[in-house]
Amino acid sequence: MRKAILGGLWFLGILLSGVSVYLFFKSFFDVHVEGYSLEIVAALLGSVFTAIITGALLFQQSRSEEVRERNVEVFRVKIRLYEQLIEVVDRVLKDGKVTAAELNELHSWYNKLYMVAGEPALEAMGEFFAQLKRWPVASYGRMTPGQTKNFENAGKKEEDFLIFADVLDAIRADIGVAGMGLPMDVWEKIVSDDGTEADTMDS
Repeated sequence: MRKAILGGLWFLGILLSGVSVYLFFKSFFDVHVEGYSLEIVAALLGSVFTAIITGALLFQQSRSEEVRERNVEVFRVKIRLYEQLIEVVDRVLKDGKVTAAELNELHSWYNKLYMVAGEPALEAMGEFFAQLKRWPVASYGRMTPGQTKNFENAGKKEEDFLIFADVLDAIRADIGVAGMGLPMDVWEKIVSDDGTEADTMDS
């Protein structure tokens, strides 16, 4: 909010300076002022106007750099959280069943990612975790006959059963690598402390 106000003040200052330049020149020409007086006033006004324009440009550049640095840091946090989430889900689904405690753990991870994840990724995670809560199995084939019947009674078919790969697709899209291969060495660079890869992807 404060930066928006400062930006507005810079714009107002430039506008007022432009109007002032126009009025000063109009006044001098109206009274037919000639010679060094006109040149001195014109030089002074030009210097003031140039200083204001330069200040406004530097302000905008500084603001853009701050936004970029913030976005890079958010990206790094997002990558690290996604990596940890994948490890947690892999552990939870390893035995094919999901306990109440594991569901609570996944819900906690959803809350952590809520601050940084994109809407499509959050939606995919929310649907997947909601499915796990109602049918706590890793795949359609692991359902009991009763669960399968309940699933079909809900108007769903086997192809409607969400797997974690569906969530991974949304995550890949959220970090900008949808449709791209992501070798392990690249992934390790992304989550490294130096953030080299994060800078590259942000640009």
